[in-house]
Amino acid sequence: MKPPTIKLPTKDTRDPSALMLPPLRVFPLLSFRTQYRALLETASDVIVSQDGEIVLVNLQTEKLFGYKREDLLNRPTEILMPERFRSRHSAHRNEFVTHHRVCATGGR
Repeated sequence: MKPPTIKLPTKDTRDPSALMLPPLRVFPLLSFRTQYRALLETASDVIVSQDGEIVLVNLQTEKLFGYKREDLLNRPTEILMPERFRSRHSAHRNEFVTHHRVCATGGR
């Protein structure tokens, strides 16, 4: 389904009715959900809960890390990072949750 095209009228712009735009069509919710899901599948991200548990995995994450979704869901995010960063990561995450301070991944 193509998005609607909005064209401004070519009438005299001194006439206020010339600036009225036609109503937009509302796309079905299924179409939005399909587009949203496609967007999520192409991003290379996981979604994590405040306590560091992986709650959403997409196809790009599977390809990037070599795990299947079911092997990552409800697991700690630390399984995706090098061993040397794992011990400090939960403290960094807690700092972010408490104070909303962002630090570079693996850094400080």
